[in-house]
Amino acid sequence: MALQTDALTQVLLKYYQRDFPIVSRPFQEIAKSFDNADRFSKLDRFSYSENEVLTKLIELKSHDVLTRIGPIFDHKRAGASLLAAVSVPHEKLNEVAEKINGFAEVNHNYGREHRYNLWFVVTAPNKLHLDQTLSDMEIMTGYPILRLPMVKSYYIDLGFQVSHEKLMPKKPIPSPDFSEAETEAETEAEDSEPVDLLCEIDQHRLRVLIQDGLPLLEQPFKVLADSLGFATEQQVMNSLKSWLKSGLVKRIGLVTNHHQLGYTSNAMVVWDVPDHLIDKAGEQIKQSGLVSLCYQRERSLSEWRYNLYCMIHSRDRVNVLEQVTKLNGLANLASMPSETLFTVRQYKQKGGLYSVEQKPKTSSIPEQNAYQNSNTKQAGMM
Repeated sequence: MALQTDALTQVLLKYYQRDFPIVSRPFQEIAKSFDNADRFSKLDRFSYSENEVLTKLIELKSHDVLTRIGPIFDHKRAGASLLAAVSVPHEKLNEVAEKINGFAEVNHNYGREHRYNLWFVVTAPNKLHLDQTLSDMEIMTGYPILRLPMVKSYYIDLGFQVSHEKLMPKKPIPSPDFSEAETEAETEAEDSEPVDLLCEIDQHRLRVLIQDGLPLLEQPFKVLADSLGFATEQQVMNSLKSWLKSGLVKRIGLVTNHHQLGYTSNAMVVWDVPDHLIDKAGEQIKQSGLVSLCYQRERSLSEWRYNLYCMIHSRDRVNVLEQVTKLNGLANLASMPSETLFTVRQYKQKGGLYSVEQKPKTSSIPEQNAYQNSNTKQAGMM
């Protein structure tokens, strides 16, 4: 059953799946932004407080509508990752899925309609760690794992429409996600004075701290700086902006659990495309506005012949099949061998694990529910 959303939930999910403000009090900035006539339509302009925004986000996360509020890292630049699959007897599928979920390195895990019926993404700090994890999984589950590393990403945009009106094609966006004005302003600022960033060690530690999202507190970047020790709030914010500009981070914002938003008819579509044609096909799929993801992966002959992938997220199975037909026409793929693997169950969805370093023990991040409990008693005092 699709999530029934109130007005604040609607506008938060509509506007802040990307472009999360990197300022000292971002939730206050979000609350103020809804009065901005230049950015928001008249229907979306409301008056909210910082407390209301923050409490709502905590609520959405507690109900699994949001998996986190934070960065989406570029898999290839942040560490090592690959798509993996196993073929499991139907009666053992849940048992094997649970074993695979037990690995912290697994961030997505889905059951799909296919002989290879369990598909999961594994992320790790480096290839050695990744390979060892996969070997451990094979020993634990007793099944061989199909390994499908990414070769090239054509399009990644896991921002989801909230309203239940007819879904409009997505407009391809550049990554990282900057407006020209923001980019020019940052370039001018960098030219005028050096940017104060975290040292390399603290940048690594920051990545550990935010793998599961930003702390849902009034000043999350100050909390992160305090957790790092000898760091400032400004250094944390500058480092995040730098990651966005370099492409290490693709976007910062609300990361949704699309199943909770009603996107329950989802499919991975795969094609076997000659290598000399794949870039053209990938670009045509990207420009179609019909997909959430599109990428090239290595084949695994003789088990898996396919090298071009896309994900279609929808609320209707028939709509997915219609989109596949459109893609075949737009990208001249109708004659290529292909398969459409519908998702039948979501077993796991979380952020990628790019470091196994422990979070600091002497200066831990405060629990976000402490804020929630405090403000339940003191609402309106801020």
